[in-house]
Amino acid sequence: MIRAALALALVAAARAATPDPRLAPLAAPATPLIAGDPYFQTYSPRGDLNAHPTVAGSNGKEQQMTAMAFVAGKAYLLVGSTSPNSSAADAPGLATQTSVVVYPTRTLYEFGAGGATISLEFFTAQLPSNLTIMAR
Repeated sequence: MIRAALALALVAAARAATPDPRLAPLAAPATPLIAGDPYFQTYSPRGDLNAHPTVAGSNGKEQQMTAMAFVAGKAYLLVGSTSPNSSAADAPGLATQTSVVVYPTRTLYEFGAGGATISLEFFTAQLPSNLTIMAR
């Protein structure tokens, strides 16, 4: 009797732990790019690296970073956003962001541009084995 009740409880717990497929996946409000200390951080708001300007973590103000890649002679924007003052002829093409993965000490982005796959990795250069350096 006790074994049957335990088995039913385990089945009920397993069903409760299964995520509801109708729920949207969780998304971070911003992804970390540079994280040195509380006063020196840069984030990508909403996770789209080339759709919005990057922002400072301490105050949320724009802290523009820009990165482009040249594939077969054509420029593609990877990081940052195009300037509103640039003409359409001067503006680079947007690389297509295919994935973003956030780990505790690094963030990985992948893009597709002109038939090429481009990977960017932002990481925190902290050494947990040396607490003096990590505390700086």
